[in-house]
Amino acid sequence: MRTQQPLALRAAAGPSGLKVWLHCDSMELAGELLQDLASYLGVDELSSTASFPAVMDQFRNTLSKVEACSAARAHVEGDTATLCANIKACVVRAEDARLLGDMAALKRQHRWAVTQEHVLLNWGFEGLQQWDGTAHADVYRV
Repeated sequence: MRTQQPLALRAAAGPSGLKVWLHCDSMELAGELLQDLASYLGVDELSSTASFPAVMDQFRNTLSKVEACSAARAHVEGDTATLCANIKACVVRAEDARLLGDMAALKRQHRWAVTQEHVLLNWGFEGLQQWDGTAHADVYRV
């Protein structure tokens, strides 16, 4: 109607009551027509079935994208947790080296911790850049 798409409406009275078939490509239009018809007929409850294959295909595509994003997020969270644990362990090793007076090991552990921290920060900013599609994260790159 509004979208110039075909609309077919068929009704038949049977022993179990009135049966109405509504055929259109718009889910919104079908819902509005069904609600208006039920209101006009004074029907409080009704059973219905619907099939919108194009909408379901679009929904499946969106759902697969959401699942891919969720899997990527879980992967990044795991990598981030591993990096954080490595940095914490490195700080502990550096403190042990400091207490033992091993300055070479202390410097080595400190450099390694800083390197890991840079990796962690760069991953976060690269993810931010990929997520929102902007380049403002480059300002904070270490």
